[in-house]
Amino acid sequence: MELTSELARAYSRQIYGYAYSKTRNVREAEDLSQEILLTLCQCLRREQTAERMEAYVGRVCRFCWMNALRRRQRDADHTLHSEEILGSLEAPDCPEEELARDETYRRLRREIAYLGKTRREALTAFYYDRLPGGEIARRLGVPHATVRWHLRQAKQELKERLMMEENRKPYIPVRLRIGHSGYYNNGTYQTLQSDLLMQNILWLTRTEAKTIEDLARELSVAAVYLEDKVAALLKMEYLSRTGGGKLRCNSFVQDVPYQLACQRFRLEHTPPIADKLHETVRAALPQLRAIGFLGSDLDPAELAWHFLLLMMDVFGEVDEEMIRHRHWEHGSPLRPDGSRHWLGLGSRAEDVIAAIPPEETALRDFCETGGAAGISTNETDADAGIRVHSLTANLNLFGGGRAITGRQLQTFRRASELIRAGESPNDFEKLAIAEAAKEGWIEVEGGRPRFLIPYLTAAELAACKEILARQAAERLRTEDLLPVFLRYADETERLVPPHISENERRHLRTSYDPQLMVFWLLRRAGQLTTPTPERKKRLCILVWEVA
Repeated sequence: MELTSELARAYSRQIYGYAYSKTRNVREAEDLSQEILLTLCQCLRREQTAERMEAYVGRVCRFCWMNALRRRQRDADHTLHSEEILGSLEAPDCPEEELARDETYRRLRREIAYLGKTRREALTAFYYDRLPGGEIARRLGVPHATVRWHLRQAKQELKERLMMEENRKPYIPVRLRIGHSGYYNNGTYQTLQSDLLMQNILWLTRTEAKTIEDLARELSVAAVYLEDKVAALLKMEYLSRTGGGKLRCNSFVQDVPYQLACQRFRLEHTPPIADKLHETVRAALPQLRAIGFLGSDLDPAELAWHFLLLMMDVFGEVDEEMIRHRHWEHGSPLRPDGSRHWLGLGSRAEDVIAAIPPEETALRDFCETGGAAGISTNETDADAGIRVHSLTANLNLFGGGRAITGRQLQTFRRASELIRAGESPNDFEKLAIAEAAKEGWIEVEGGRPRFLIPYLTAAELAACKEILARQAAERLRTEDLLPVFLRYADETERLVPPHISENERRHLRTSYDPQLMVFWLLRRAGQLTTPTPERKKRLCILVWEVA
């Protein structure tokens, strides 16, 4: 009798259903089904007839399943003498018990892998290598009594873990936003930016100290793969050890609730400040343009974007007053490698946005379009002892970061000299100016450059600041802004875990930073014109000379 394709199709559902009911695994069920079909084919060739075909197929299924169980038992690795660790296990009376025992051994090997280095090495040396306690103590460099303690603790811990129900949800790794404030050397900080295991070690220990065994189990990663990561984080003091050999993240991780609380505060309290800043700049614009700096002939609506940058100094003055008022002096921590920096850890922007309720449309819009990479500066040394500086707001509205290089600043310096002298650029200068024109910072008219961003001499910058200071004195006073900054410090303080150092707490209290929200609020209210794609390249940039 042959196994025809019709017979195979007729009983394939029965065969696969049996295989899956035993293995509870799709891939293993497919393998077992193939083995059953092959065995059934071989058996039918020897049989002339097969009465009650369904029962015959059932017997072949059970035969193949028993063979699979025997192979598993032969292949199981019992080299760690698990009975001695767990106590005597009764011999299985049926295939189901045999399978359950096999699963117990697999769980045991996994739990041993989660043990910390000392405990894991003591256990394997005693049960696998059959070494006496004294020899293990010599290898590990610990007293004999310590080895006995580790063995007792390991056995007890393994028994408890194996008796626990396997009902916890699998851990889903997080990817963090990694930043810094200060300066760093190459090494662990750079590795941390792309190393998910390091990031998740810091994430899991941000509020509660954990042992390396706790981390291994939660991450489902053998402890041996975590040990080097932990050592590197400890070396840079990103992690610290607490009592009981536990590990804790030293830096505050700005998770989703904290970031949302900060953004909601800014959204509620910054609009009046933004209005005052805009009034100040608009009132000062006629006097600013009268100074005659390069770019003073630009559209006033466009110049407002640029000169709002100079108004951001007012927030620095409020920060300084708050630090004096509350005695919140602080500084970037010195790291063991000689660098000084705060470690900026936090949930990613996309995770924050995903947690915003649908009804908070303004908050969502700000988080999606109103954020920024920050306000950046650059400078270069030029001839005749004159340095050229740039100030740039890297708003998401403008595509994020817009780096102005030192070479480009030198081009600005040379272009300003040509404009003031009424000269045309030579061939080499034309190439450099063409690059700046491509970025939208300069245009060329009649063979001569023209600035599309404000370019100021040192004297012109001083005059602009004086005009803005006079206008601000009538509208923005430090004593009026200070209560808002202090309230921010008090409201966000409660979200910071108690173990965070006082130095870092002070750093967090003084991080209100409404500067970047000002631009978004004024644009949203229509007080700043929405720029065209071409103008986005050049808005919120100031360049000036310092003698």
